[in-house]
Amino acid sequence: MNVSHYLCKLKPKHPDYDYQQSTWAAVGSILSGVDIVLGPKNLVEAFDAVIDAVDNGTISEERINQSVRRILKLKMK
Repeated sequence: MNVSHYLCKLKPKHPDYDYQQSTWAAVGSILSGVDIVLGPKNLVEAFDAVIDAVDNGTISEERINQSVRRILKLKMK
């Protein structure tokens, strides 16, 4: 999983997120397929940004549910 490469190459698609900040790092990572965001620069900002992104439709609830299912499937092994 190469999150830094993704963040350097793409610009934010939503005006509320700055791609150099924890908020865009968290939201952008999830949009790119990451299931778990580890070690964000600012955990509270990153968490709030993901919640806001789900609330405003930037990230779908289904996308979050897909990650939850994959995580739980691995935990069951």
